[in-house]
Amino acid sequence: MLLVLILAVSSVFTTTSPVAAADDFFYVSANGSDSNAGTKDAPFATIDKALTSVVSTSTIVLLNDITLNQKLSISVTGKVTIRSEDGNLFSILRGENNKDTLMR
Repeated sequence: MLLVLILAVSSVFTTTSPVAAADDFFYVSANGSDSNAGTKDAPFATIDKALTSVVSTSTIVLLNDITLNQKLSISVTGKVTIRSEDGNLFSILRGENNKDTLMR
C-alpha cells in the first residue's frame, strides 16, 4: 500500500507560471531522467536530483505523481518550493520499500 504525502502547495496559489525552465525552475517527472537538464521538456526523474541542482531560490515543479523509494535529504540554503505543474495537484508517494521517515 502506498502512503501518500500530498503537497498542499498547488499551482492555484501561484501568481506566475513558468513557460520554459529557467535557472531557478527545475522539473521532475516519473518519466524523466536524472541525466536530463531538468527543463520542462527534459525533466529530472527524482526530486533528489532537482534538490542538488537548486540555486539560492528555486522552484521544483512536479509534472506528475512522484514515488520516493529512498529517504529524501534536504540540505539547501535559500528558499526552495516544491509544487505541481500549473492546473494540477500531484503527490509525493512513499514507495513500498520506503517505510521509514520520508524526509529529513
